[in-house]
Amino acid sequence: MNDQSSVQMVTRDLWFGSRSTRAVSLTLAVLLAVLVSRPEPVDAQVFFAPPTAVSVGINFEPSLATDGAGNWVLAWDRTPDDYLSPSRHPNSIEISRSADNGATWSAADTLAAAAFAPQVATDRVGTWITVWLDGSGIEMARSSDNGRTWTTPVALAAGDQPQIASDGMGRWVVMWSTSSRPREIGDIVTVRSSDNGVTWTVPTPLDASGGAQGSNGRIATDRAGAWVAVWDRGFWPNAADVWFARSTDAGGTWTTPALLSNDAGMLWEFQPRLATDTKGNWLVAWREIHTWMPDLAPGTDQDILAVRSSDNGVTWSTPAFLNTNAATDSIDQEDNSPSLATDGNGVWLATWEWQGTFDRQACYHAVVAQSTDNGTSWTPPALINPNQDFVKNMEQEPEVVSDGAGHWVVAWSLDAPNTMVAAHGSTCGNGIVEFGKQCDDGNRIDGDGCSSSCQNEMLAGDSLVLKGGIGSKLQLASRDPAIALGRGDLSSDDPVLHGATVRVFSTAGDGVDLSYDLPADRWQYVGGAGRNLGYRYQRRSGAIATAAVTPGHLMKLTLRDQQLARLLAQNPNPVQVVLTMGTKVYQLSFGGTVTFHAQRLFRSRSAPAPLVSP
Repeated sequence: MNDQSSVQMVTRDLWFGSRSTRAVSLTLAVLLAVLVSRPEPVDAQVFFAPPTAVSVGINFEPSLATDGAGNWVLAWDRTPDDYLSPSRHPNSIEISRSADNGATWSAADTLAAAAFAPQVATDRVGTWITVWLDGSGIEMARSSDNGRTWTTPVALAAGDQPQIASDGMGRWVVMWSTSSRPREIGDIVTVRSSDNGVTWTVPTPLDASGGAQGSNGRIATDRAGAWVAVWDRGFWPNAADVWFARSTDAGGTWTTPALLSNDAGMLWEFQPRLATDTKGNWLVAWREIHTWMPDLAPGTDQDILAVRSSDNGVTWSTPAFLNTNAATDSIDQEDNSPSLATDGNGVWLATWEWQGTFDRQACYHAVVAQSTDNGTSWTPPALINPNQDFVKNMEQEPEVVSDGAGHWVVAWSLDAPNTMVAAHGSTCGNGIVEFGKQCDDGNRIDGDGCSSSCQNEMLAGDSLVLKGGIGSKLQLASRDPAIALGRGDLSSDDPVLHGATVRVFSTAGDGVDLSYDLPADRWQYVGGAGRNLGYRYQRRSGAIATAAVTPGHLMKLTLRDQQLARLLAQNPNPVQVVLTMGTKVYQLSFGGTVTFHAQRLFRSRSAPAPLVSP
């Protein structure tokens, strides 16, 4: 088999398994492999569980909000199944709720009939407001019970594409475009409320001089006085640009609109989205169609551009590509419908809809990229749900939101079958070991046994001696600065409270695998509870005789068990040892300088930390 055939087969098997025998061109295979490959573990900060179905049917335009207390509301636009029928029913606004950070969702309720394009927001202290479009213009409704019930809809004004935000102090701003007809540029206008949406001001142009015109607007606030509005202006095939304005009085007045997308050579820039960490950092991302690449036909490649601000939107960086494959993706690969969110603690996510062609069939997929430097650099785009049929499952319009406490939710529309789905995620460092994490010690620090991407860090082994015969015995010691206590005394990682387990095994030789319990009543604190100086285990009878863990210094273990002699039938190099205390996992691989005598002795000295988890 030649090299090209090898690449084709490996790529095909990666996506489709043995079910497919399609031939895949090398060029497309490599490009798609780059696109959908997951970021390396060192880059991953947020991990997502497989998505769950929220509503079966033809659903679009998801909008998410959370109060930071476990409650989430998801609103979307449902298209009737008989949409091709002359007598079809109109679209409707559907609502679903989650009280467990997106793990489960309520059955969908209809909020409004003959309506579409919903946007939901909350002040995080009890009030939720949804705005949407119907045949007469923009309407809104309020909820004070986390979306279970809603007030009678209230008409706000004529317009298009409403957006809404709240600062959590009773003040709300709704923003929209007055344009409701194709190829017409309308004014960007706002209404405000200072009583949690009970009453509203009259619609007012964002810029009295008429400088704020366009569509696809978005608005956000840091909840501390800074508000930023973004929108685009232009119609195909003429150039379009992204604009912004700021307010420091809850939308009462705004700065003179200014350009964000002023790069020369860009043709069409639109669909801006924005997010802030409430610490002065803001990101704005948008979809663009560019022509400057020599291998691209005009207007045929679409990518995601982004700008950053560290002074609450006063100044902005030069636009740069967010999707790292912008310079190498092919003409028929498009990136659009971006969404941005941050946990406010250094982690930012961008999601968007990737479109491409595979085997002459259009594919649409929800992808995610992650940043830990306020958007300066990003991981390569990765599928949010890699466990799917890459050809049949069509994913569109992913919307991502974080509660700022380590929980994330992404919602998107899925075709084949038609479903609104949501995937909940968690940030590395929230102290919970779940989907995709090997460990989580409550921080994102390397070198303490659990890496900054919540993967186990391997430990170096100074010595291991395994003796056979009657009373087989194993003794080991590791002196490694990465030895840590997880979350420490009195936590779920405390063996004095919860005990521990030891696993000794080898994939070499006869492949022996042994496990032992270290019950809690035999563990003691070193220096007393709460001082986090280490743990000591001692038992006169049983397989585990002694154990000790001292942070940043030493781990020791002594086992006596006749079964250990099974490891000496053949050379077991290397011998793997795993000590588990709650979510804290210590992994060692004893190879290095080895002495072996069948049935009698295995000795390992100066074993380096293994590169990967055994």
